[in-house]
Amino acid sequence: MNFNEFLVILKQKKQTVFSLVIVFLVLSAVLILIQPFRYGAETKLLVVQSAQIGADPYQVNKANEYVSDVLADVVLTNSFFNEITNAGFNINRNYFSTDLNKQLKEWKSAVKINSSDRGILSINVYHKDKEQADQIVRAINATLKGKHAQYHGSGEQVSVRVIDQPFVSNLPVKPNVVLNLVFGLVFGLLFALTYVYLFPESRYDLRLVPGKKSKRKYYEDEADDHASEVVLSGVDKTVAYDVREAINKLRQREKQEGQAYAINTGNVQNRNQEYDDISRQGSMSNVL
Repeated sequence: MNFNEFLVILKQKKQTVFSLVIVFLVLSAVLILIQPFRYGAETKLLVVQSAQIGADPYQVNKANEYVSDVLADVVLTNSFFNEITNAGFNINRNYFSTDLNKQLKEWKSAVKINSSDRGILSINVYHKDKEQADQIVRAINATLKGKHAQYHGSGEQVSVRVIDQPFVSNLPVKPNVVLNLVFGLVFGLLFALTYVYLFPESRYDLRLVPGKKSKRKYYEDEADDHASEVVLSGVDKTVAYDVREAINKLRQREKQEGQAYAINTGNVQNRNQEYDDISRQGSMSNVL
């Protein structure tokens, strides 16, 4: 099958493509709805190390990067979770499980932290409650600023500063509705195109809402089915389907040839009429 043939088949199977895309969009919507909607809170911290006069800037930068990586790993631990829940902020600890393994998984799902090579920590907190998201991110900031020395060996030479104050979204940010629907649309189109390419036969057509057949078409299909059942009795079903498909193609070709013949006949009649008109104009009988 070449590209042009595929385009022709694709045009004939618009309903199949549309149906598959709708199915994927519905599945994406279902996946969105079964997930809890969570608000997002974000902040940024800067890790700064006091450098002596004449110190190598590259070494200082690498030291800041190392400390920020250590702090990023520490934030996602049970001990740090206990620190922020006891930091004096209004954090509902019952939101998290009492089982340590589940608690750690829930904590890692709620907090995302990235460390850059410049010593900057980007922290994002996700929670069903907007106020709780704000409280958790503020507790993280306060704990890292006040107790960071417990997690590295640089002592007071390192300081942590807030460079972006905590910001909470007005609307839920997870799940990402737009992104999920776009993915559903793209995967639906890809699947539909693959389906049409692999199964171009009309018996594999899909339609969410069955189309109405005209009475003539209905009786023709019934007659074809009845005839094929009589003629092809005892024949394998796959072969019978192929024969029906061949009959349908022959019928379509006959219709196309009939239309082309009607057009050509009309053209010939028009030319004959024009010839008669010209003959009459030049005939002596017109004068007499």
